[in-house]
Amino acid sequence: MKRLLTLVLLFSVVFANAQFDRIFSPLFEERPGYPNSGWIVGLGATYNLNNTDEKSVLLKQSADSLFYGDIKSSSFLGIYGEVGRFHYFRNAKIINNIDYGLAFKQLKHYQDLDAFLLSPQDQQADTLFFKDEDARYNDNNITAHLNFNRIFQLSNYSFIMPGFGVHGDFRFGGRKSYELDDDVAAYQFPDKNFKVAVHAKLAFGFKLTRETFLVPSVEIQLYDFSNLDSIGIGRTYFHSNYNPIIVAVKYYIHRPNRRNSCAEFDNRVNLDRKRKRKKGVRMF
Repeated sequence: MKRLLTLVLLFSVVFANAQFDRIFSPLFEERPGYPNSGWIVGLGATYNLNNTDEKSVLLKQSADSLFYGDIKSSSFLGIYGEVGRFHYFRNAKIINNIDYGLAFKQLKHYQDLDAFLLSPQDQQADTLFFKDEDARYNDNNITAHLNFNRIFQLSNYSFIMPGFGVHGDFRFGGRKSYELDDDVAAYQFPDKNFKVAVHAKLAFGFKLTRETFLVPSVEIQLYDFSNLDSIGIGRTYFHSNYNPIIVAVKYYIHRPNRRNSCAEFDNRVNLDRKRKRKKGVRMF
């Protein structure tokens, strides 16, 4: 799956470069009053990529017994919501768009575990010790992110936008539910509430009106820098590494700055005239 996403990203960049020399009407309004920025509102879902194949791991070893487990890990869809800002640069050569914001990101992990008790003296006679079929871990995060993007215009009303960025996740809640004792199961969870990682993203944009855009996007985490001694692609929950992916539909709003109404303008003109008349009054 990760290789497929990488190939899609590279193909999209090559295809977009082929279109770059074509001349289109500007995507964003350049008339007076329109800023080089706007708002982003997004809603989507999260999913954790991981190896869903069943595997066996040694859980615990003592002098007279071995505990090992058959594990199958999975994930559920979580909720993602974002509010942020974007800025674009008309004459930039490489990065012509940046965006930043805050988001709510929910990650849901699931694992089946069949724990077996094995006697070293008779390694063929293993006994099912415990079944933990509903081990779950929900991770609720407030995420701050910063992305660096390149917009390649495909037509007057569409564009493709690959990019990369960094995000920080602050875990503020969630729950974990499992039955097997930690001392036997050897479950692992992130030991920090604040985690930092880098990610890659790919977005497609469609111009709906002069001031609004619909931008579906996909984002995948690349490397986790929460633990500098052990930088990895995913984060460990239970006995597996999960790699979060976010699929979202974002709404870009590019509107002009607020202008004074006619009434406000007339009042200001009248006030200026009164001030000028008062300055012109002379007693002698």
